[in-house]
Amino acid sequence: MATDNTASVESPQQRYVVPKVHGAPICPIFGRILVLTVTLVVCAFVAMTWYCEGIMWIYDPTTNSWPIYDCPSLAESFKIQNREFSGRTCRMAIAYNYETAYNMQKAGITVPYGTKPEDALERCILPHESEDDIMCYSVNQCTYMCRTADTNENCPYPGTINKDTTEIADNEQCNIYVASQTFSQTVDCYKVEVGPFCGRQFKVTPSNILVMRGIIVATVFMIVFWFISEFGLRATEKGLKQEQAEGKARMDVELPAKRKFLREQVEQRWADEARYMYSLDPNSSLWGGDLTASAGQSARAAGSVVTPTVNSPMMSTIGGYPGMTASEYSEQITKGGFKSRLESRDPRKRFESSAWQRRIEQYRTLGKDKKARFVAKERFRTLLLNGFFIILIIVSQYCILYFSPQNMHSQETLYEAFVGVVSIWNAVSALDWIIFLDVLLDVVLFFAAACVVKWPKPPVFSRHMQEELKETAGEGYGEESVPLKEAGKEPAMGAAVPEAPADQPTAQRKTLLPLDGADNLSDVDAGSDFESEDSATVDFVLEQAMTRDVCLLIACHNSAMTEERYDVFTGTLRAALMVFPPTHIFVCDNGRDAKPFDETQWATQQVHPDINYLFVPEGNKTFAFYWCNKYWIPFLHRCGRVPAFKYSVIIDDDVPLPADLHIPHQMLDQNPNIKAVHFPITATTPDGHPNQLVRCQDVEYKLAAVHKLFQATLARSLSCHGAIALWDRQTMDEVFYEHDTVFNGEDLYMGLSLLRRRDDSKIISAPQTIVPTYAPDTWSMLYRQRVKSWDVTSHKKTFTYLYEILTPRGWFHLASWVLKPYFIQEFLTIILDWLRAFLLGGLIIRDWITFVIMLLVFTALLYIMVLVFYFIVLRDRKDIRPSVMTVILFPWYRLSSLLFRLGALCQNLLIYSHERKGIKIGVREDEIRDIPPCPPHPDVDWFTVWTLPEDDKKEENESH
Repeated sequence: MATDNTASVESPQQRYVVPKVHGAPICPIFGRILVLTVTLVVCAFVAMTWYCEGIMWIYDPTTNSWPIYDCPSLAESFKIQNREFSGRTCRMAIAYNYETAYNMQKAGITVPYGTKPEDALERCILPHESEDDIMCYSVNQCTYMCRTADTNENCPYPGTINKDTTEIADNEQCNIYVASQTFSQTVDCYKVEVGPFCGRQFKVTPSNILVMRGIIVATVFMIVFWFISEFGLRATEKGLKQEQAEGKARMDVELPAKRKFLREQVEQRWADEARYMYSLDPNSSLWGGDLTASAGQSARAAGSVVTPTVNSPMMSTIGGYPGMTASEYSEQITKGGFKSRLESRDPRKRFESSAWQRRIEQYRTLGKDKKARFVAKERFRTLLLNGFFIILIIVSQYCILYFSPQNMHSQETLYEAFVGVVSIWNAVSALDWIIFLDVLLDVVLFFAAACVVKWPKPPVFSRHMQEELKETAGEGYGEESVPLKEAGKEPAMGAAVPEAPADQPTAQRKTLLPLDGADNLSDVDAGSDFESEDSATVDFVLEQAMTRDVCLLIACHNSAMTEERYDVFTGTLRAALMVFPPTHIFVCDNGRDAKPFDETQWATQQVHPDINYLFVPEGNKTFAFYWCNKYWIPFLHRCGRVPAFKYSVIIDDDVPLPADLHIPHQMLDQNPNIKAVHFPITATTPDGHPNQLVRCQDVEYKLAAVHKLFQATLARSLSCHGAIALWDRQTMDEVFYEHDTVFNGEDLYMGLSLLRRRDDSKIISAPQTIVPTYAPDTWSMLYRQRVKSWDVTSHKKTFTYLYEILTPRGWFHLASWVLKPYFIQEFLTIILDWLRAFLLGGLIIRDWITFVIMLLVFTALLYIMVLVFYFIVLRDRKDIRPSVMTVILFPWYRLSSLLFRLGALCQNLLIYSHERKGIKIGVREDEIRDIPPCPPHPDVDWFTVWTLPEDDKKEENESH
């Protein structure tokens, strides 16, 4: 708890108590597990009963047996060779021959065509067409129906016999026995095929039973796997809740004083402007100076108020009214043209005006109406999706039963098993072709990319620019400033701050506020002056920079809640200052409440006071970017605070930009069709020492970047990465307009929206610089990321991929054809996600040695791919090659990611599909109109701007 002593922001005596955090309730978890269990069991029962046209797969009354248990015996599933898949009954197919048919008729063992198998026991059915086979049925096992003539062994499978079709044919002969061995004849072995069955209705074969056992095993595995996943995710979420609870306890103690300090700063600027604006005499020529802010300096950091010129097209950088010159503004004030305090010369009155409060009330009311309006529609959507998923599971299991081999034949050697795996030309089922096409597309697309793509060398000019910035900034720092480089950290251009006393506690050093509780502006103002002057000294260097008409938008959500997050976020800001001037940086904070939850604004100001901060009262990254780009940046531009940016780089709060970030300005200037730029990313950790798991993710990121570069070389990339992207601001506004703001797959949605224009718009790739991003360094966090976000996006976009494959709109569009193989591959992968567990379960039970061989074959392909990437794609970039250990482990990491896909499937089935689908921003703009209003002044107290007076009263009552 905080002590009573002090008005200071932090003190050594301050303590905060973290409440005990409990995990998610157990009952919903068991409820979801129960739903999954019932769904999978019912689906398996329906699919098997549908296939067998009855429940004889469980119990066969004709033989008084339980086929699911004893046909074949359980021991046969675990043999490697010489397995006997024998059943109680047998069906023999004989290639039609006139002599054989005549002899059978003569012996009286034939029945009319169309007779049911159960009525043709120990008899044969002659075909209606000579191309069809003669079908004979017996109540005995197959070993009594067909034997080799020379060795008296079981008849071989016709597919393994090399038949001789010459005139002096010398084929192996077999003796066939029908009607309880009362009829026999010798025929070529390749003309006979016997198949065991488990009952006298001839519906279920031992091979079918093995597949059914595999489906049952897969069902049990999925239930157990999801049980473990639920509690694993619960433990991970509990850890995140604990972190949030610590952050909240910390904010309860530290945030009020910091919020008060920030409020005093804003009030001071409001008061300065109000004094100036009220002192204006429109009849006298008091206008002098120019308030137009330079690219590297903001008027917020100025030590005194400067007056605007009479003919300035911008409003005053300290306030004013958008779109008016100072003389026009003064004239309106004199004539009494404004009837609302929303246009008052005093900024405080603008925010306290009834007009502004009505806008906030309207925004809230429309937002509530929006939720009520769409809730019924979403319930109907959820019901339809649940029904669709159940039907999909049943159809998937039925297809596995239908397309699986009806009769199993064991291979004599491991070599035969290997040949059977790789001999795709012998594939006869649709499932075999789906698997083959998925693997083929993956391999062919990669090797095509490896032949076309060579990772370029790092940029030269960007590194030269950064050396200039370091040198120039270094000359500007005084003795009392923080050194440019300390403890191995990258220099932070423009981020120098007054040095704290040596005996000051670490937490207080971060805040840089006085310990005496004065909370005045003198110290920070001095730092602000220093910062702005330092920014001005590098203006001549920044004029050459490739970020001159580019702004940086950083998505934030509770980014400074804990000390660890505070360090990561401020590190991101300092890295950004090595590339962008502070006035070009916009921290887009967002949350579900009407006021910021943490000290993100405080952290922003401590790094550099000229960095732009804003808070959007909706916890959505995409919407925060949209609001900033659509409303806030144009407003600040009209106010003269920022330049008219043409491009925008959007990043997450854990993406420290490299100092040599390469923005391809020349290409952007020469080709107006380029609307976005993709940057490859590399996985790292905040401490710079990634473990092996992070290194494997790094290879995964780079392989994905190879495909993006390949797509851009042929036509255009599908999308930019969600961690960082550069967009033309106008195009980004149009793309966001069509966006549903759903977090999962928001980057893919933007790329697809641009693709659906079917015009010459392009997304290029700039791989010269690799942008680091912090990746999960534990399996639990990685599993959570993939299952709840990344991989579940694929299932969400299933119909989108199918649409892009089939739509006629893409037939005459080059980029659509280039990307179509990727859509097909992703669609096939989604199909296999629904089939994989049941397929592998059946394969392991039916022929587990084949499963092991398939695993080794796919692993070998992954090794080949990663070696090609290592030696060919990165032949000019040895500095970013993975380590040998990473190359060895990566294929196994990639195979383990199949479990992530299974978890994402369950997540989509049980949780994600029940969540409300996002509403497109365009619908909100045109129909609902619940977009947060733009504040009436550029200097904003973001802790109160979205609140109403009754909110403060309610908060007061709750605190009491």
